[in-house]
Amino acid sequence: MGLVSTPLYRHLTAAPGCDYIRRSLVDGAKYGFRGYSRGGRNGIFSQRPSDRKLTEGTCHPLKIVCHNPRGERVVGLAARDLTRALFLGLASY
Repeated sequence: MGLVSTPLYRHLTAAPGCDYIRRSLVDGAKYGFRGYSRGGRNGIFSQRPSDRKLTEGTCHPLKIVCHNPRGERVVGLAARDLTRALFLGLASY
């Protein structure tokens, strides 16, 4: 997983006091996905059911539904105000 520098990334990491954003993104790219957190390790981790409060106020899970005989859906997350969305991939029941 690589780190992509975008205008938004540069803006966020240049803001005073926001070094934690840069560090989070760099560590995510450096260590990659590591399953569930067991504490004391950096990287990208799956959220446990007890972690759902982290995204409760900011993200809204969504799916795109269209006629698909295989039952696949495009899934993603949207901002709570539904002004932005990130579609992550395909999923099925």
